[in-house]
Amino acid sequence: FLGAEDEHDNVPVAAGLARLESLAKPALLVRVYPHSGHALDDPATGWIRRDFLDELARWAAAAPPR
Repeated sequence: FLGAEDEHDNVPVAAGLARLESLAKPALLVRVYPHSGHALDDPATGWIRRDFLDELARWAAAAPPR
């Protein structure tokens, strides 16, 4: 999970995506949230993005038990 605007702050998002894609792991989940920075904030509210929280919950629920 990455915020697209983090590219301008402190994380090389484009380079990170290229590196992750080069791994060619089908189970790897990568999401980039537009208009959000490192905190995955919703630009309209300043709070953490609801769509990120929903995606995180789906990902956690689908994880195999250990």
